[in-house]
Amino acid sequence: MANVTDQTQISALISTETKARLEAYVREYGVKRSFLIERALQHHLAALDEIPAGVAVRAEVTVMRARVLMHQAAKISRQTEVSAEDQLRAQQNYREAINTLRAAQDQDTLSAQATGTAMYLIGLCYLELGDFQAALGQFTRTAELHADGPEKLAATLEQAELSRQLGRDEDALAAYLRVLAEVGDVEQHRNPWVPQQELRDRLLAACRHYLQTQNFPILLPLVRRLEPLLHRADGADLIVLPELANSGYNFPHRAAAWEASEPIGSSPFLEFLTRKCAEHVCEIVAGLNERAGDRLYSSAVLLSARGVEGIYRKLHLFMNEPDIFQPGDLGLPVFDREYGTVGIQICFDWAVCEPWRILMLKGADIICHPSNLVIPGKAQRAIPVYAMTNRLFIATANRIGTEGELTFTGGSLIADPEGATLAEAPQTDSAMLVADVDLTRARDKALTPRNDAIDDRRPDQYGELCAVE
Repeated sequence: MANVTDQTQISALISTETKARLEAYVREYGVKRSFLIERALQHHLAALDEIPAGVAVRAEVTVMRARVLMHQAAKISRQTEVSAEDQLRAQQNYREAINTLRAAQDQDTLSAQATGTAMYLIGLCYLELGDFQAALGQFTRTAELHADGPEKLAATLEQAELSRQLGRDEDALAAYLRVLAEVGDVEQHRNPWVPQQELRDRLLAACRHYLQTQNFPILLPLVRRLEPLLHRADGADLIVLPELANSGYNFPHRAAAWEASEPIGSSPFLEFLTRKCAEHVCEIVAGLNERAGDRLYSSAVLLSARGVEGIYRKLHLFMNEPDIFQPGDLGLPVFDREYGTVGIQICFDWAVCEPWRILMLKGADIICHPSNLVIPGKAQRAIPVYAMTNRLFIATANRIGTEGELTFTGGSLIADPEGATLAEAPQTDSAMLVADVDLTRARDKALTPRNDAIDDRRPDQYGELCAVE
């Protein structure tokens, strides 16, 4: 590598051997991947000093180096216990990242791409350091100077949120409206910094804030412009949204989850969806960060134009969820609707087979499965099997994109009683799945002329299922 001086050769080598790999690691921030990032840096970036100063890719790799520093700082901050020494080390990482990003700007003599990225990331570093005025100024400059890059929308959204936090509501509204104007057609929205689901979550959080503070002059124009971000499915009887659709998922601590939670009886999010049910003559199952007394639940609510028709609280909590949520305490209800009988499971409930069978025995024609799945491919393989063995329909609505260090696996799907996948979404792109189903098929449990999924069971032999723990 030290003997390579031709710019084309350098770009090709970095692109194939370094840039793509590091960009994937750093952008995804996947679970337990920090050691891969660090090893990749040690192995691949030793040649940086040999790259001529004017080569564009040098700036891009320098940006990657800064992003690793930011990732390491964020990892320190997410520790369960953070000492004063840890806080100082994280701050030093952010400051070093700022200096590294400024160096990348100096190196970016042939392309504006690295400069736009560097400017946006410097704003994020200031944000983490608590220097909100510096962050606001940096995001403003980024949006103004890099109008053609994806950083414009991301920086404008940060402007809006910072202005809201600083009490500058008129500035916040103007920035939010610029974001919505930039998004345009939501079905075509693609932004590596702000995936569609994250954008929706953050805009809904702003609406919730202005509703709770009764700041209606700001709330009303924002809600009117937000509507294009919500999927419309005219003609559908039942729509399923992901888990924790009102709040996002990856909370750093319980206090953050509490701040984003809503009581079912006074939820702006559910009120909004109830109006959508009336407008589109449909019903919706949506995940909800539910506040009940002093407890939080990962719940799902069945809504009609009349309001709440049913509630399910997640029984099986995943990874760090027990640090935030209580296990569900409402059992496994089914809800008789005009079009059929509805059961609900949430995300990691997929890993336990018994509830799916219970819902089938209670007469569920379709099980709605709001999710924030992060384990690639597991649930997506299990769901058609559950649909086949229980002879019913299942609709899994999963998220895409990233939140903190988590990457959601997408792949939403609708499965039928034969185990066939009627519709399936991509893993990384937003989609609205529609399937025309005959729910009466779920009431036919016959497997052959002489076999039936219910009648052939031997409950007298299954006592150990409850006896063995």
